[in-house]
Amino acid sequence: MSTQEKIETTYICFIIAVLAFGASRYGMGWGFDAGIFKFSKGADDPICDRLEQWIETNGGDIDSVACVFSPEGGGRALVATQALPYRRVYISVPKHLWFHETTVKARSDIRAILEKDSDINSVCGESWGITGEPCRLILALMYEESLPHSFWRPYLDSMPSPTSPILWKREQLEALQSDIIVQTVDDLLEYLNDTYAGLFPILSDRYPEFFPKETFTLELMTWAALHVWGRAFDTNATDVNDTKRRTWGMIPFADLVNHQSYTESFFGDHSGEGPFDCWSTQCYSAGQEVFQSYGSHKSTAHMFLYYGFIPTGHVSSDYIAIRIPKEDMKKLKKLRKTNLDPRRLIAFVGIDGHIPEPFLNLLRDVLKASGTLTRDDLNDTNGKKRVLNIILEMVNSTIAGFATTYDEDMEEFSRGFTDYDTYVALQVRSRYKLVMKNLQEGLIHRIENGPEDPEAWAQPKMDFLLVYDREEINMRKAESSVEESLYLMNIEVPGLGYVTIDDEDEDDE
Repeated sequence: MSTQEKIETTYICFIIAVLAFGASRYGMGWGFDAGIFKFSKGADDPICDRLEQWIETNGGDIDSVACVFSPEGGGRALVATQALPYRRVYISVPKHLWFHETTVKARSDIRAILEKDSDINSVCGESWGITGEPCRLILALMYEESLPHSFWRPYLDSMPSPTSPILWKREQLEALQSDIIVQTVDDLLEYLNDTYAGLFPILSDRYPEFFPKETFTLELMTWAALHVWGRAFDTNATDVNDTKRRTWGMIPFADLVNHQSYTESFFGDHSGEGPFDCWSTQCYSAGQEVFQSYGSHKSTAHMFLYYGFIPTGHVSSDYIAIRIPKEDMKKLKKLRKTNLDPRRLIAFVGIDGHIPEPFLNLLRDVLKASGTLTRDDLNDTNGKKRVLNIILEMVNSTIAGFATTYDEDMEEFSRGFTDYDTYVALQVRSRYKLVMKNLQEGLIHRIENGPEDPEAWAQPKMDFLLVYDREEINMRKAESSVEESLYLMNIEVPGLGYVTIDDEDEDDE
């Protein structure tokens, strides 16, 4: 089977998997009839009915769409109730219904505690804004969820059980075969554990009437955090005391719209004044599910970590990271052989299998400084052939070390799945292994056809890939982009084993 045929087979498997498991993730009650969903507004889901009634009673507007529920999946989505023209506003949510800094300050019973408590200020920081974790919003959501008669109860009841690798068991995480994803999950778990330990039982002892110990558990904080991370919009709404500071906002009903790749994002909040409007990204017929994009600039790993799913068939955001370990850079610096910023020795490779030329040039300089490149290497294609071969050796070693091969993962795809988490794990593994496979083929092709030719890769450059979006993937964001990669491969510099790093070197960045 040719490479193209294998890729096409992969996408077919992805599509079949979505049809089989879409209800589990997206919460659709799929009465499938030639691509049209059958539904009866309010007939099967009183929670949807109460949410719509709550929004409309409080000044919101819902036009030509309805919330639907899947008993199998326990989630919800939006479906057109009649023909919905392109760019028609179908939901308008006034600001006082948002779950947002300004509305929490205006309505919540714990607003003064959130603002003035010294331990909250110490753990959460001073800001509610988007420059850090939305700690206060998470805490406010925990409190509202604990109230049977919260003002936001119709909205809270509509939230499905979150899906996230944060909830997985250790053996499930290890099955991803990606250390960087497991490390990022562990970092998020550490944040939740540290934040919870910093706030509880202190707040329960200090304000028992608001934070009873038996209710305010780590499980509740995890539930709230996953919903805030996965559902909140980066709104333009600002605090009256600092008009330059944007903040997070959860928008009832609007956040029921599911993601679709290759579509647009049509929503706005009128410069933070409200209402929050969503308008249609295409023409929809009655019964079709309505979609928005959660962001073409978000990596596949970000979607998985924070939203709990992989965008099926949308490979433009798939990438792996390649780097020289920081320890090797510190060793070279200690030997006074380089002053390069370690962030510059990071590269990102997308589905086209290309390594950026500046990274290859810098890697050549590092290998030359370490004595890895000989005079013969430098005389042969100015060292490029040796550099490419060193990377290829690492790629081959990495692929050989995988617990399962790309072909074995695809064979498991073809056999079907017993649960949604297994399906997602297979998606993650097969996606980064396909990138690695294309990188391997690209390196072989370039070594054989023109080591010094930046165009001599096996596949043409795909400019639409996320790795070429300089607004999102750049040196300033290098470390965070590594954390949101599907896989991290380290290229160790040979000949540095004898160099030791002491505490002073560790602190010297």
